[in-house]
Amino acid sequence: MIRKIIIGLVLIFIVIQFIPVEKENPPVTADLDAPPEVKEVLKRACYECHSNETNWPWYSNIAPVSWLVANDVEEARSELNFSDWGHLTRKKIAKIKEEIWE
Repeated sequence: MIRKIIIGLVLIFIVIQFIPVEKENPPVTADLDAPPEVKEVLKRACYECHSNETNWPWYSNIAPVSWLVANDVEEARSELNFSDWGHLTRKKIAKIKEEIWE
């Protein structure tokens, strides 16, 4: 019985690898304009999820982790995307800066 369960789990793991996950990096349209020191910190700490310059790690190719990583990046970009920073209104930028500070 245990052997059948293990074989079933292995087969499920293999099958889910064929479910595609959208991992794209759209073009950067209006990147953040900041001093080099600030931009370097943001690139190191935030850009992986909050920009269109994501370097997808190796484990983002293995389901079900790939689904979680892709979902996290999509959610992060929807909240704040430094690649679209230049398109934001001053009011939105002020709100984001306040949230970042917190």
